[in-house]
Amino acid sequence: MILLKNKNFRILILVELLLLVVGTIYIFYFPDFDTDSYAHFCISRQIYSGTSNLNIHWVWLPLFHYFEVCTIALGLSFQVLRFINLFITAFIPIILFNFISQREDREQPYSEALIISIICALFPILMLMGTSAQPEPLFCIFTLLFTISFVKKKYFVASIYLTILVLLRYEAWVIPFVIIFIVIVKLFFKKFEVFKTDKSLWKPVFSIALPIIAMIIWVIARKESEGVWFGFIYGTKVFANDVLKSTSSFDSGILQFIYDVFYYPIIVPYFLAGPIVIIALFGIKRTIKKINPFFSLVYAAILLFLTITWINKSSLGLHRHFMVMVPFYSILLVNGIPYFSKIFLKLVSS
Repeated sequence: MILLKNKNFRILILVELLLLVVGTIYIFYFPDFDTDSYAHFCISRQIYSGTSNLNIHWVWLPLFHYFEVCTIALGLSFQVLRFINLFITAFIPIILFNFISQREDREQPYSEALIISIICALFPILMLMGTSAQPEPLFCIFTLLFTISFVKKKYFVASIYLTILVLLRYEAWVIPFVIIFIVIVKLFFKKFEVFKTDKSLWKPVFSIALPIIAMIIWVIARKESEGVWFGFIYGTKVFANDVLKSTSSFDSGILQFIYDVFYYPIIVPYFLAGPIVIIALFGIKRTIKKINPFFSLVYAAILLFLTITWINKSSLGLHRHFMVMVPFYSILLVNGIPYFSKIFLKLVSS
């Protein structure tokens, strides 16, 4: 109710309603553009029909398939799944607005929270994935909810979100190690206040207990099903290598390696949003300073995971993998405007 009294929030809601209308029209008139979404749905239908063999999940993690099984049991169609994702996507900028508005300077002549949330809402890959029946919208919103909960020291809630994440996409598997790294740093360097977590180190550690248990259970279950350890991970690399006809970036020389290093951090967002995304590079320092460093570290770790798997050709380098980074890049963009403006004015006036 408090947010509804906020003029900037009402503007965001109007933008979101317009995007919901556009997305609804798109879903009615166009099929899902991503063939993997149909593969997920087929797997889920087979599970609903009684298949218990875990190998049916192929190289994917299981949670999204079981989510779809629940929707199938309720009699919902593939098309309804696309509408569910459309509404999930609409809530991502709203959650981001609420988080940023609590931290912005009220004396500013403009609302950074509004600009950030609108950039997020209008990011092409966010709008496109909102019309698909893929797990990316769920992964994006739960990553945002997890980081916000952890920053607010709501560790039990954060552990629930992280458990969901590690069973949705492999990128989340790096997050428990990020938290372990932070705890180790604070354990040996007690005066190191960059990571503003709880004074009790056991509470942050507690938040990774449930996710790690979930990861271990899944690994053991797949081993029993396939007969080999981490067969589903190796299978991902074999499949990607076969499609890409390459085993690593180095197969094509040092220039290809350099290109692949910048592929997810710069090239993909540039392709999706144009040259304006370059401003994000100028917002790194201000983002770390204004937002809890843990927030930036989580997204940086996910981006590093995407980059390493692409260099290693363990993924297909799909643009939709960048969707999880959209809230963070929206923040970087707005935080980069002051620094970029100063540099631009100096260049113009010189």
